[in-house]
Amino acid sequence: MLLLKKMKRKIRILTLLNLAFLTVLFSCHSEKKVINKDLVQIDLDDQLNLVNIKVSKEAINFSLPENLKELKLEKFEDFNADTKKDMMVNFGACGTGGCLYGVFFNQNDNYYKLVFLDYLKGFEFEKDKNGVLSFNSYEEIRPYNPIKLQVTKYIFDSKNDEYKKDTVYIEK
Repeated sequence: MLLLKKMKRKIRILTLLNLAFLTVLFSCHSEKKVINKDLVQIDLDDQLNLVNIKVSKEAINFSLPENLKELKLEKFEDFNADTKKDMMVNFGACGTGGCLYGVFFNQNDNYYKLVFLDYLKGFEFEKDKNGVLSFNSYEEIRPYNPIKLQVTKYIFDSKNDEYKKDTVYIEK
């Protein structure tokens, strides 16, 4: 009888240990799925100033534009004042309306979240009092005639965790 009680106690302890192990295993597994679906992995080649973006098959918010040759690092700085270095990438797809750029916020290690993807031309950055970067894009009203420029200002929307168009005006 005493032996039976000891065996039941060991079985209960082993069952609890197994449940704890499975809980940890499934929580780690689900975290990995979130990273794969929401984030892209970006590796930086410091010497060539190029990036390599790896998008998982499960990615729901991003796919790379077709026919890309080189992805150039345009800016490697903290865009949203969270002390992590974010990056702006030039996708090399250029035309009279500018080039396609993406801004990626660093989430952890080399996993990034896409927060902006659009064409920019002749852009410049501004930092606000909190250290958050915004940027302006300048495009000629008439192609190749810089007398009148359309200025589009993009600001960081912290509620939606993305950059959005703030103002558009004509500069003479």
